[in-house]
Amino acid sequence: MATQEKLTADEFRALAKKAHESRIESFERCDTDGFLSQWASQIQEHKYLDWARLAEQDYKDTFETLADADGNLVPCREIETKFGLTYAVYASFEDAQNRGEIIKWVGLGKRAAKNKGYQIVVVEAEATVRVMKGYSGGTYTAPVAPVFTPENCTIVKNL
Repeated sequence: MATQEKLTADEFRALAKKAHESRIESFERCDTDGFLSQWASQIQEHKYLDWARLAEQDYKDTFETLADADGNLVPCREIETKFGLTYAVYASFEDAQNRGEIIKWVGLGKRAAKNKGYQIVVVEAEATVRVMKGYSGGTYTAPVAPVFTPENCTIVKNL
């Protein structure tokens, strides 16, 4: 479901209730063969509940990112490496958008950021709901834009 649809929180909760009822109905009428449709209905239920929460928050959520010592956003993005998630810092926001040359790597923690001359800040930005990879089927909110810029987010707190 795209955020462009902009349903109300109550409409998303109604869809979540329908998915929950579908899962219960499937469980009650089957033996062991309905597990996949029950699993899918459960994922839909969680997805709609996350959308309902976002709808109540004007389709925005909070995320952590890097700022310089003065509190200005740094052009960076989180990248999965063989050592785990880390910030890739770029020379400009344009380079970060286009995955240009990485000029520095910074760990996700407050200490790692401080050691490299940065700080972690919490920003509010437009968000979407995604389903986790793998068999867990959990859902989570993610930023719509892969790079936080002064134009697409607001700093709400320094950590």
